[in-house]
Amino acid sequence: MNHKLQKDVKRYLRTISKQIPKDYPNKSTLMDMLYRNLDEYLTEHPESTLDSMIEEFGSPTKIAASFIEEMPENTIVETFQKKHRLYFTLSIACFLCFIIFVFILKYVYNWYQNDALIAEETLYVTDDTEFPTEWKEKFEKGEDSDGQQ
Repeated sequence: MNHKLQKDVKRYLRTISKQIPKDYPNKSTLMDMLYRNLDEYLTEHPESTLDSMIEEFGSPTKIAASFIEEMPENTIVETFQKKHRLYFTLSIACFLCFIIFVFILKYVYNWYQNDALIAEETLYVTDDTEFPTEWKEKFEKGEDSDGQQ
């Protein structure tokens, strides 16, 4: 069997496996049986192509549908309910993550606007420090930086 055909067989089986529900009874045994049947067919017909294989066995959708038809109805319903619950839970989780992300952005923005730009300076004055004349007048009068005493 050539390399391209091997890839086609793997893709064919993977497509069937994806379309059959995960909790299908003996799914792995079924997939092994399908692989052996395909391998026997390809051994008997070495010049086969993907199209001839589909013609012999059927499309992945038809094969999966035939197995799903054999499943009990309650199993099919439970499978769809599980998927629905999973999607609903994931949607809620994504929504909550989005809300948390928005609040974090708002907090960072507020912090940046209010606190990040406040800078405090300390001025150490010694006896030989020279001040600009306007500072010297304020210092001698005892005013603070706002002009109040």
